[in-house]
Amino acid sequence: PLPESAKRATPQKKIKSGLYVKVPSAQSTEFEVLKIILAKYKGTNPVYIVCIADNRRLAAPESLFVREDNRLLEEISRLLGEENVKFVK
Repeated sequence: PLPESAKRATPQKKIKSGLYVKVPSAQSTEFEVLKIILAKYKGTNPVYIVCIADNRRLAAPESLFVREDNRLLEEISRLLGEENVKFVK
């Protein structure tokens, strides 16, 4: 049987692996530039985009999935700020 502490534990929400990026909005110049950057690093990792203006969460199409690459993270950080990009494994 499970110990009492395990029964009471709340399940953790699993964060999907992939690249998470925050942009001002889906209509912003930064969003357009982001798509160009993503296309240069094609891979198998999903990309999740949060639009700050309306708090919308978008999953990028498979054509914009990326490979794990430090240069990709550096480019996006220069565009949007380091605090707005994160790679989750």
